[in-house]
Amino acid sequence: VRAAEPLGHDADLWQRLVATGAVSMAVPEAAGGDGGTLVDLVLVAEEHGRVVAPVPLVAHVVATRLLAAAGAPADVVAAAGAGERVVTVAPLPAVSGVRQLVPEGAIARDVLAWSPQGLVLHTGERAGAHVANQGSTPLAWWDPGEAGERLALASGPRAERLFRTAVVEWKLLTAAALVGISESALRLGVEFARTRRTL
Repeated sequence: VRAAEPLGHDADLWQRLVATGAVSMAVPEAAGGDGGTLVDLVLVAEEHGRVVAPVPLVAHVVATRLLAAAGAPADVVAAAGAGERVVTVAPLPAVSGVRQLVPEGAIARDVLAWSPQGLVLHTGERAGAHVANQGSTPLAWWDPGEAGERLALASGPRAERLFRTAVVEWKLLTAAALVGISESALRLGVEFARTRRTL
């Protein structure tokens, strides 16, 4: 974890996590995943938090599920499921010219964003510039108006529904990871209290 600071991403660990199948486990089988449930992801996210793993698990699995649900091209879903393309979700509605902080934006060139015009996969030439933060996570500013490729995935009420669901999943899995972090911190504190010596 310390070696991955300040960006908060260990590429080797990411590849090893992908090899376990954790990244694609909750993608529908029809889209190349294992058909796992959100409950399965919550359990994995909690363990991810417990060890403060410097990998983009939460945002990426949510974005990959969203790609599959929106009917993105099979090669795009496959590349995300294989961890070859790190994809993230902009948590707020996109407004051209208005930047927002995006989780994993410093390592992801692909950002899924919704606006009243629809759900779009934005692919930039490079990932965003890292924003320093106390958690040493790959947080970055992202502006939907910046140059890059755009792939429209859905429109109308369906697009908004898919987006809102993805944001709720991101919040849920982030909360699960925080539970894991809290449990580890409590364990460390208890162990210290049990073994400390006062001179």
